[in-house]
Amino acid sequence: MKVTNEKVLSDLINQKVFEFAGGSLVKLYLVGGYIRDLLVGIEKDDRDYVLEGYGAWDFAKRVAGILKGTFVGLDKERDMARVVIENRTLDFSGTSGKLIEEDIKRRDFTVNSIAWSPEGGIFDPLNGIDDIKRRVIRAIKKENMQEDPLRLLRAYRIGAELKMDIEPETEKIITESSHLLTNASGERITSELFLLIRPPHSFIYILKAAKTGILESIFPELSRTRGIPPQGNHHLSTFDHSLEVFRHVEILLKEIPSWVLSNLQEEVSSGISQSTILKLGSLLHDIGKPVTVKITYEGKYTFIGHERAGSELIETISERLKFSNNITEALKSVVEGHSIPLKLIKEEHIDMSYLYRFFIESDEYLIILFLLSIADIRSMDLEKDDLRTKEIRLLEVLEKYKYFKTKDKETPKLLTGEDIMKVLNMRPGPEVGRVIENLRQAQMLEEVRDKEEAIEYIKNLFDLT
Repeated sequence: MKVTNEKVLSDLINQKVFEFAGGSLVKLYLVGGYIRDLLVGIEKDDRDYVLEGYGAWDFAKRVAGILKGTFVGLDKERDMARVVIENRTLDFSGTSGKLIEEDIKRRDFTVNSIAWSPEGGIFDPLNGIDDIKRRVIRAIKKENMQEDPLRLLRAYRIGAELKMDIEPETEKIITESSHLLTNASGERITSELFLLIRPPHSFIYILKAAKTGILESIFPELSRTRGIPPQGNHHLSTFDHSLEVFRHVEILLKEIPSWVLSNLQEEVSSGISQSTILKLGSLLHDIGKPVTVKITYEGKYTFIGHERAGSELIETISERLKFSNNITEALKSVVEGHSIPLKLIKEEHIDMSYLYRFFIESDEYLIILFLLSIADIRSMDLEKDDLRTKEIRLLEVLEKYKYFKTKDKETPKLLTGEDIMKVLNMRPGPEVGRVIENLRQAQMLEEVRDKEEAIEYIKNLFDLT
């Protein structure tokens, strides 16, 4: 666990920035997460530079020119600016005339309080390296955490990324201050949230965030699910059930076939994969239950329409946390459609033509829906045989989906739109598209095998034989 001058300066950007700092007689340091990650063997593109004294704004402007990057002014009064070079972000800030040690003492955690300069090497006045070795996240001061409440959430994100524990006193500070997280901007919360749930073992940190109140500060909609008690096959409250589904999603993601995993790696929005949407969807899939709950005379709880109600709540969440349109639509689709797979497999025999239409209509997030359903039933109190039967049926439908997707790619079209218009004496319009869809379905179900059969089929659609 060592950061040498050679290591830091082997990076061309660091080399040029510090060369320029030396020529400008500026005392410059690399600080925070970049140094922390180098100490654990991870090289990141983004980094923070601290200029001792004043002038970080103007210094960043000149660096942008030297590196042919884009200058972004963050806060001139607080002497903070950014330089963006392709996919790298370089943040610059001044110490407002103070020494570097004062800047370090205002930071969030000891593991982020380590600085480096070419002249002095590592500067670690708060023993951050010792905490890295112990894999412990320790807050520097309660006031620092409360000054920027996003740090309360960041503790769990760093923990999940680096498999670190949050020490008890820091968890106490987070619990006492969790309500302050709502003062942070939606964009910043969202950025930390997606980084938190992305690692494959994030459940333990989500659970910790639930215990300290951070999770409900992000999603007050989840708080209301605490009031839905266990009932039927659900042996946990709706709140705890949602956490349990998240846990099973993470387990499931380690078991699924490679073709499923490949689909889940596709991006929904910049840097956000389908697997991340699946995980967040698992937490939020039942948020519509509190607003639709009814209790029958027999004391049974019903939640008719909770899927649609949950989808509408996603709109509220999205507006608050500034989700992109793609993320919003994906989560709405997942929450509104999460009950469909289990309803589908209730039928003893599923008609193949119905199944094909279902695949076409639900194509974009179908895999997410089925995996969420498997995680959902694993989180219920079901007999082992019943659980296994449901899971096998869900997986069988997924395999049929794979079959149709593969066949669709491999099967050439038998008739073009022009062919159809000629045969049916039809003008361009939506009707042609509907004929194409019907013909494609007939092909996939092997009701039509060649061009002659295709022509006969479309004629039959309009009684032209």
